[in-house]
Amino acid sequence: MYHHQTVILAQNSTTFLQLSAKESSSLQRRIAETQFHASCKLLPLGRWFQLLSLISD
Repeated sequence: MYHHQTVILAQNSTTFLQLSAKESSSLQRRIAETQFHASCKLLPLGRWFQLLSLISD
């Protein structure tokens, strides 16, 4: 009985971690997009290409 509860708990925490990772990566992507759009407006062309090459790596 105790072992069964432990397995369920482990599965739940794994699922939670996976969901957290998804939310985190989506948030990071939105932050990166916002920074990218802001830099497109502010930076000269040479710097813009540097940024593009960083993103494509």
